[in-house]
Amino acid sequence: MRQPRPFLTHASIWRAIDAVARRKGLSTSALARKAGLDPTTFNQSKRMTSTGRERWPSTESIAKVLAASDVSFTEFAASATSRAARPAEAVCQAIPIRAVWNDDGLDLSIGGKAPGKRAPLFRASGLDGKDAFAIEVRNARLEPLCRRNQVLIVVPECAPRPGMLLAVQHDGAQAFVGMLEKADGLHWHMRCVPGGERLSVPSADVRWSARVLFVEH
Repeated sequence: MRQPRPFLTHASIWRAIDAVARRKGLSTSALARKAGLDPTTFNQSKRMTSTGRERWPSTESIAKVLAASDVSFTEFAASATSRAARPAEAVCQAIPIRAVWNDDGLDLSIGGKAPGKRAPLFRASGLDGKDAFAIEVRNARLEPLCRRNQVLIVVPECAPRPGMLLAVQHDGAQAFVGMLEKADGLHWHMRCVPGGERLSVPSADVRWSARVLFVEH
């Protein structure tokens, strides 16, 4: 029997916070300041640990945001649990599956959506760029960050910054997902997700990278 989807999920809670910020015409940093919180409270880098564990916003921070933004909990919960309740301006767009992550590594050669798979729909306003695409994960290497048959939503990142969660393919090794801790011009110093292993990847060896925006369950 198929298990019912959780009433609230990690991804849906964070989407709802992002929706409050958009509704008020603010960045998530500005929203946090408005609520009397540290400006980095809602940053993308704060939503997942370096070992792939989900970080949830506290009930206190949510309460402060709702009070500062004059948004009711009912509205917030509706935004978090219902696609139909999302703002009208948040038009859906098709995000194609352009890569698969299997036992042999990351295959970026398929182009367009994977055979037999429908391109999933995601909110255009919830993405960080027009070039976003999905990577279908077909093995368990990325658990618990992403499980088999889930997809990573990524956008190619030309200028990675510390704190970003990146999918990286480099010479002489399989692709991996990791948190960028430092880039000094010669190396990308990263902490792998999952596991927490530290890697120093020569910048010249990076063949492809993309910022991981979120996991679609």
